[in-house]
Order: sequence, then structure tokens, then C-alpha cells
Amino acid sequence: MIKALFDNGFRIAVCSSSSLSAIRFGLEKLKIINLIDTIVSGDDTALGKPMADPYLLVLNNMGISPTEAIVFEDSIAGINSANAAGILTFAVNCDSIPVAPKSAIINVDCLCDISLSN
Repeated sequence: MIKALFDNGFRIAVCSSSSLSAIRFGLEKLKIINLIDTIVSGDDTALGKPMADPYLLVLNNMGISPTEAIVFEDSIAGINSANAAGILTFAVNCDSIPVAPKSAIINVDCLCDISLSN
């Protein structure tokens, strides 16, 4: 999916609570590090997920507004963080995770359920 998004002109960021070295290691192993525009790690903000700070830093680094971004998240802290930043969020495989009723959430079981054509 990341390659398809990249190939269709989307800019891609990674926002994770993990360390930068762990994120870079994973992206290099997946051979997609060259597709990533910006990385925000758990080391980059004083207040991490579920606060908005990590996603606000992503938006700032990319020079975009919350309405120009979407997030794919698999944790309640990440979902709450993205929503606190005002970003539409796809909750991936998160049916059992309780979220605030006003959250901008679209639940999907798998990233494979998402198509660029829909």
C-alpha cells in the first residue's frame, strides 16, 4: 500500500512512539525508507501519543494542515493522538479498541481492505 500511495503522488510520513533507530531499521528492512517524506519518533516530542504533539509535528514538517492528511493507526494512543491533531484516522484492525464517539474514525480490518479507487 505504501508503494501504491507513493506512486500516486502521496507524501508519506511515519509517526511512531518507537525510537528513530528502530523505525529506520524497520523501514530499511522493508526497503521503503526512500518512500518516506518525514519520520517523527518517540524521541521527537516531550508529549507523545495520545497527545496531539507527534502528529502536529508531522503536519508542521510536511507543511500541511490536518485536512490535507489521513492517518492509519493500530493503537488507541495513536488514534487519540491523530484525532487530537484533527486528522481523519483509519483504525486498522481496532474493532475492540474503545474510542471517543466524536472521533473521526473509519474502521478497517486490514490495510488490504483499502483501495485508492474508493
